[in-house]
Amino acid sequence: DDPHLIVAVHYYDPFQFTHQGASWVDPSPPLGRTWNGNRRSFHSKWQNWSWEIQTDSGAGADDQVMQITPQKGWAGLKLHHPRGIDDAKRLRVNIERGKQLKVAVFSGEKEKSEIVDFETIPGQFTLELEDDFGPVTDVLIQSITEAISPPFLLQQLDLEHATGVDHILQTEADEIQITLSTAVAWAAERKLGLHLGEFGAYHMADIDSRAKWTRTVREQAEKLGIGWAYWEFAAGFGVFDPQDNQWRKPLLDALLGK
Repeated sequence: DDPHLIVAVHYYDPFQFTHQGASWVDPSPPLGRTWNGNRRSFHSKWQNWSWEIQTDSGAGADDQVMQITPQKGWAGLKLHHPRGIDDAKRLRVNIERGKQLKVAVFSGEKEKSEIVDFETIPGQFTLELEDDFGPVTDVLIQSITEAISPPFLLQQLDLEHATGVDHILQTEADEIQITLSTAVAWAAERKLGLHLGEFGAYHMADIDSRAKWTRTVREQAEKLGIGWAYWEFAAGFGVFDPQDNQWRKPLLDALLGK
């Protein structure tokens, strides 16, 4: 109970991008991952419980889709929400280049599912839920044969509920905004100040991706009224190059809004 407290948070998502090649991380994230803000990812509050599935964001034009590649028969893309989404009304799915797949949602032991032939229907499919279905804890898209199903392209995965829409599939830039908004709401509920004390991408990532990511984090923090400090000045993440004795201009411009 102290009016002078400020909560400091750090932000380094996606970790596989910001810490690629970092020697102190075991295992070290592999090199070569880029970041442009458009690639699709799953919302961080939905845990990925999939099996025998490979996901590849950026498989379509302008990175607007995620390619789902089953590795074996009966493979499943399953996403789990630990608390569950109350008052869910419907699940909207948009799949390109898909065949017959099982689409299902779960509330505890309760299941609502349908087998959908995405070759014969328009890309978008809607699974309607009863009013008393209960909190949705899991969403499943599953291959329904023993043979390996061909890859399919996932464009949309939205769970509509009484107070809005959960965009389970979203862009990398959306994820930054949503995550920082969660921190803001947490701090506001407790009447605490909020400070983004660290964010940065390690120098082993390409400079264009680092600058885009840095600019996006800084812009979203400022839109949400969060003060920030970049990590860091002149070492592995640094905005300044001590050997050349000059600023790394793409990073400097990203931080200063130029």
